[in-house]
Amino acid sequence: MDVTIRTAVIADIQPIMDVSKSLLRKINYDELRTWMGVDPDGFFVAETNESQIVGTCCAIRLSPEEGFGGLFWVDEGFRKKGIGTKLGRTGLQHLGDRNVAIRTAKEMGDVCFAKYGFTYEGDKILFYECLERVPFPERRVEPGIRVVTLVEGQLTKIQSNQDTADEIDADLRAFTTEDIISKVEAYDRSLRHIDLSPVIREMFFWRSCKASIALSSGKVVGFGCLRPVVTGHWVVSPLYSDTESVAEVILTDLLHGFDFSQMSEGIWARFPEKNTACVRLLTKFGFKDTSFNFGTRFNKRLVNQDISKIYSYYSMSFCTE
Repeated sequence: MDVTIRTAVIADIQPIMDVSKSLLRKINYDELRTWMGVDPDGFFVAETNESQIVGTCCAIRLSPEEGFGGLFWVDEGFRKKGIGTKLGRTGLQHLGDRNVAIRTAKEMGDVCFAKYGFTYEGDKILFYECLERVPFPERRVEPGIRVVTLVEGQLTKIQSNQDTADEIDADLRAFTTEDIISKVEAYDRSLRHIDLSPVIREMFFWRSCKASIALSSGKVVGFGCLRPVVTGHWVVSPLYSDTESVAEVILTDLLHGFDFSQMSEGIWARFPEKNTACVRLLTKFGFKDTSFNFGTRFNKRLVNQDISKIYSYYSMSFCTE
């Protein structure tokens, strides 16, 4: 049976999601659609002459200097036929001379990716999971901090330790979603040299996405999202914060009122192993180590990151931080 490698289109999203679910890839439809918009020519599928998609990979141009390779899989019945090699080479050709990052288990990296130059190993990534609500003290919002809650892009709540109810009501009337998104974009740009504004601008509007944003003196000092993925899990993704205490306030807000009975699987967080503050925080909320971990690899040079503000990554499939 002939297999052709071609650029993916929007109509391919649902069949990609169907296979991703069976492979336990923790992504969702809106997420894939958004990232396809970042680099429309950077998503590839392997398709049989019967129009069956049997493999995918993404090769996203994150900047003129950096790229990311992910969402890489081949259907079990079509493996060891060279399809994965063709997908990988097509993706690398699209990325050109960029420094390309991937995320993979060490064994897979050593066996499959080292031969393509992915020998520069970055931070180890831990995966923690929460299966049920545990009693935890709901942290009061610190003086000078306001926490804004968005659900599917709609501003639903503002919390403050000092404001009166009337003042908070006035804030709700004064704040707009556009104001909040612009502030989050500015904060995110201060943390990295890659502009993820196109993703942020859509992410808050994804179906069932709850976002919590902490502000001090009108500037964002942390933000996070809680959202479902195709496997039945929920993910805290991303979660960034200037301090552990602000991260705790954000996570408290995200989990407040969450109906644990609505999920068929657990809530996951993905974060750099070296962020020990994140381990303390997640343990307090009942998250436990899954013993499942990945690492980041680069094909040209190692990119060092300040991991102190990363409490959960944006994605395992579409970008590095």
